[in-house]
Amino acid sequence: MKKIYFLLCCICSMNAFATIIYVNKNATGANNGTSWTNAYLTIEQAFGDVIVGDQVWVASGVYKPVGNTSSSSFSIPNGVAVYGSFMGTETTLAQRDITAGVSTTLNGDVGTVGVNTDNCRSVVTFTNSSNLTIFDGFKIVNGYATTIWGGAIRVSQGQPIIRNCELVANYGSDGGAVGIYAQTSNITTLISCKIRNNSSAGDGGGIWLGGGTLKLIDCDISSNTAQNGGGVFLDSNSALIVDRTVMSGNSASLYGGAVCNDDSGSTVELYNSLFVGNVADYGAALSSVVPAGTPPVSKIINCTISGNKNNVTNVSVYTVELAGQLSVFYNNIVCNNIAGRALDNGAAANSIIEGINDANSSTNISTTVPTFVNAGVAAAAPFSIDGYDYHLLAGSNGINMGDNTLINQVYNLDLQKTARIQDTTVDMGAYEFSVLGVGEVHAAAVLTVYPNPASGKVFIQATDHLDYEVYNINGRMLYKGNTGLQSLDVSAYAAGVYVMKFANGETRKLVKK
Repeated sequence: MKKIYFLLCCICSMNAFATIIYVNKNATGANNGTSWTNAYLTIEQAFGDVIVGDQVWVASGVYKPVGNTSSSSFSIPNGVAVYGSFMGTETTLAQRDITAGVSTTLNGDVGTVGVNTDNCRSVVTFTNSSNLTIFDGFKIVNGYATTIWGGAIRVSQGQPIIRNCELVANYGSDGGAVGIYAQTSNITTLISCKIRNNSSAGDGGGIWLGGGTLKLIDCDISSNTAQNGGGVFLDSNSALIVDRTVMSGNSASLYGGAVCNDDSGSTVELYNSLFVGNVADYGAALSSVVPAGTPPVSKIINCTISGNKNNVTNVSVYTVELAGQLSVFYNNIVCNNIAGRALDNGAAANSIIEGINDANSSTNISTTVPTFVNAGVAAAAPFSIDGYDYHLLAGSNGINMGDNTLINQVYNLDLQKTARIQDTTVDMGAYEFSVLGVGEVHAAAVLTVYPNPASGKVFIQATDHLDYEVYNINGRMLYKGNTGLQSLDVSAYAAGVYVMKFANGETRKLVKK
């Protein structure tokens, strides 16, 4: 009995003794992962030495999967936080500086250099990952998935959190950069990621989503190409939630320049985001190619959709195709696009819609085109957001013309992370107009953490999207997240007291039962 009790105590205390394991390909010490001096030389060595709750810190440099075959990949351990882009001298995560871009590159060109057909099929893989699995601060290039989805990242079930990553120049038969095959209950989250210049011969130049929920928060999905869904493609009862994200310069040879929903069981929610310079034959911004059955519900709120181009311009082709009359289209701007018609289906309210509006119902719709600081021209599409500015100019149509009651209270910041209402009334489109300039004002967050004590999921409610960190009583950081994710799974934590530190300076005590 004493032996059993001792074993249980050891298991319950694992998180309390979680460690940081170091990787630096240029380390010259003992190469046992215990410090930057003694760092492991390969990422795989570190992955073989971790338990749930550990962190792996990877120094700057270029790393290729061990094995040098197309089946080689970096398989991310479940429940482990993997951070890249360190100089190799940091003693705290806060000392890491990725403001100038990520500096740790994972390269899938493992065979003959410059020949893509023998590259990794997926450079990084996640399998049955919990939401304690964090992947943060990496650039992924040269994945080449000819027989499977996701050239850069493949998610097979689970719900990892991927932050501060750049996925560039990858290819997939579906999902040029990211391929996700998940259960309905799984949530994959990408925060502050750039997915650019990836391609697919099939669906999803940037991302292919086949099941589960994908959250894109503060991301840049640009200049990707595919047959359908240049930016993102949905299939198999999926849910896409997009907040404070730019989709620009994506191209589809058929449907959905930015987003294509190809499943009657899939839903699309777009908030506070910008869709510009995308190209497709049909649905340059959003296409809902839904087969017979119950049409999905789309929600588009406070988005700017401008400068997109349909290559087919007859009167039956739309810039935005919503599927069904239950979809909603609130506080948006649709203008300066090339298409036969502007909007198809749904309930439209308090929006600027230039062109033919075929919504099922329309309330407070303006056709007066707003003035942006520096907008692109649809005829030049595809073009990325680089060099353009879609803030509203002073006096523009759309300022203080939205409806406050139509804002989603969970996604209540504009594209520049400013509180959604700057005056008395919310603006239309992705940005709030403010005489204080870009990003000057943030509302004070009101924080609620419940249940507390907890044994499983802890829910976090805040009036602002804040980064936060969870520490054990020994002062070791166990988790880093954002209140936009709304929940934290503590089921793998040992029983005890933890401290949550939020970016606005507030703290909360959390008790794990």
